[in-house]
Amino acid sequence: MLVLPLLLPPAPPRSVTGEAQASQSRSSKLRWLGSARRTGCAGAVDVDECSEGTDDCHIDAICQNTPKSYKCLCKPGYKGEGRQCEDIDECENDYYNGGCVHECINIPGNYRCTCFDGFMLAHDGHNCLDVDECQDNNGGCQQICVNTMGSYECQCHSGFFLSDNQHTCIHRSN
Repeated sequence: MLVLPLLLPPAPPRSVTGEAQASQSRSSKLRWLGSARRTGCAGAVDVDECSEGTDDCHIDAICQNTPKSYKCLCKPGYKGEGRQCEDIDECENDYYNGGCVHECINIPGNYRCTCFDGFMLAHDGHNCLDVDECQDNNGGCQQICVNTMGSYECQCHSGFFLSDNQHTCIHRSN
């Protein structure tokens, strides 16, 4: 087995500021090990900061390894340059409202549509469909249930009137 001496990278020039040094060390990611891999530079091996967890990507970013460096890309639903990412509020635009017909609720990295009472969310996740309350126990109406958009109303047969509870019918007496 052939053992090669460990070579160290050249030291940065003394005139480099601390910020430039940090920038240099972040983009210069070669480890000098004695065999070359991916870099074509004898004695250097490319380091994968992403898999090692030594990157400085934001928690809501994806680290992407590149030759001699790495990139930080904000995850879908977030905006920024990768080292700083912030949630995109899809509900912010009152006109678009996240594409929701009724209500839009912003959640981290995404959004959710909800519907007003008397409606249910359609399979597309954006539109709202009227719930026919009359299909379930006649809407609680004693005699006639009439479905309306987002609600229902009880009615009575001829000779009856609707009581104060809006569900029970009372016989008219002459």
